[in-house]
Amino acid sequence: GGQRCTLEALACDVPVICMTDSPKNREYVEESGCGLVVEPNAQNISDAVHIVKATDYGTRGSDYVKSKWTSKHYADNLLKWINQQ
Repeated sequence: GGQRCTLEALACDVPVICMTDSPKNREYVEESGCGLVVEPNAQNISDAVHIVKATDYGTRGSDYVKSKWTSKHYADNLLKWINQQ
């Protein structure tokens, strides 16, 4: 999945496993602290699944989304852009 899928998972407090070669998804996972970033190979992904299943991430994902990615944030950014024109 893409960036939107990652943000949707985080909003639902579902930890995300993303690959090191996906910069924006990686940013979301690292900033939120809800999931893991791994090298794109089967063994690393399998290991990450087991780690994520055994880890309680609490509300880190939804807290992150609420802090940066709500409709209010989009509206504020749009207004900033409009005012720069």
